Amino acid sequence: MSASCREACDRSGEPLAGSAGSPWGFVAIAWPKRRWHPDKAALSEGLPSELAALEREEQRAGRKLALRVFQRADGADCERPELLLRRGDAGFRAEAVPPARLADVIRAGLAGEDPGVPSAPLGRELLVCTDGLHDDCCARFGRPLYKALCEAVERAGSGLRVSECSHLGGHRFAANALALPSGDLYGRLTPADATPLLQAVEGSRVLRYRYRGRLGQGESQQAADAFLAARLPDGAQWTLDGEACDESADGCLVPATVHDADGVRSLRVRCEARGFTCPAACGGEREERRRWVGVAIEPAA
Repeated sequence: MSASCREACDRSGEPLAGSAGSPWGFVAIAWPKRRWHPDKAALSEGLPSELAALEREEQRAGRKLALRVFQRADGADCERPELLLRRGDAGFRAEAVPPARLADVIRAGLAGEDPGVPSAPLGRELLVCTDGLHDDCCARFGRPLYKALCEAVERAGSGLRVSECSHLGGHRFAANALALPSGDLYGRLTPADATPLLQAVEGSRVLRYRYRGRLGQGESQQAADAFLAARLPDGAQWTLDGEACDESADGCLVPATVHDADGVRSLRVRCEARGFTCPAACGGEREERRRWVGVAIEPAA
């Protein structure tokens, strides 16, 4: 029996860091799992066709919008679904949106305008990909993680919301989970990671050894961000300064400003492009990917 894409990817040594993708906007609509489309969330049964048109509009404008569907433990209301929207570092949650108004509410939210429906700031959420229709690994590894996270939340008496979600990207990194509102994406999670992940999210920290990156950043920036997270001491804070250098080259320097016990420092993270070979999906052919990998932290010139 051939190995799953997750197992093959793990053996290849392909890094998690830098694999979160770069959508500038993330939208999730509460929708019954039995109605999820196996590939495109916007085509899920019962959702308005205007959502697919909205995705195409964003694509034509040169922006990447990640539109997903999710389900709470108590199900979903098709008549007035819940909506989660993240744009940059901000976002909102609307509890009951008529399906016919979903596209207009999302457009307004992405533009930073009043969504026109009752809403509240986006609170802490964990969305776990369990979408076995897209790839077997998402269900095989995602469902045990979802169950473990629900149990960890109940034990801790936490207010963190945990939900099943459609494809988050990178099923070869299953199990995958997205933390909101931060936009931090995690991969290769196991049930044993449930409590550490819960504690990290509630403490506004990243779970360093499962960190894929933050939505909206480029791949080299995500790789640099994860490299800093793995090597700077607890309590350190940092920002990446501006855009990374030319990502078509074999080497890249990503500038950062770090605040820690030593004060404020300007640093650069050196990244290198490396190749990794494994299948992108279960049953797929092996293919090589060029990925950025953090290799060193240097003083700024």
